[in-house]
Amino acid sequence: MLRTVPLATGSKPHMLTLSADGRRLWVEESKASRVSILETSELESVAYIETGKMPATNEFSPDGRFTVTTHMGDEIVMVFDTRTFGLIETVTVGKNPVNSVFRPDGRYVYVTNSKSGSVSVIDAESWRVVKTIDVGGAPFGIYLFDPTRGV
Repeated sequence: MLRTVPLATGSKPHMLTLSADGRRLWVEESKASRVSILETSELESVAYIETGKMPATNEFSPDGRFTVTTHMGDEIVMVFDTRTFGLIETVTVGKNPVNSVFRPDGRYVYVTNSKSGSVSVIDAESWRVVKTIDVGGAPFGIYLFDPTRGV
């Protein structure tokens, strides 16, 4: 074992998301309704952010400036500045938002709403939902593929 990192008692860490530059690890603590941020070099706590109910995942913008946190216990995603950890916006989406992905150019964020059977499309300039796509079922994961670049 390399190291044990203390988190809030009973917090139930859900996911670990590495920042775009690899310097910070964001830990979604679902039962504590917060995200802990650790420096990866020493696994030292840098900060923690209070969030909505049951934070599930974080997704970083391609430029690393923003992160979007989904919440399985709310109908929201929260947008944070990755430098200051300040809240930029709270965006209402569908029921049980689980995963998100930025378009490679950073213009839009796509969020799966597993209990609504939909994907919310968020404009990453205004931080508003510009479209809701009915996909049926219970969408969970989401990935974008750019066939022109092979990624």
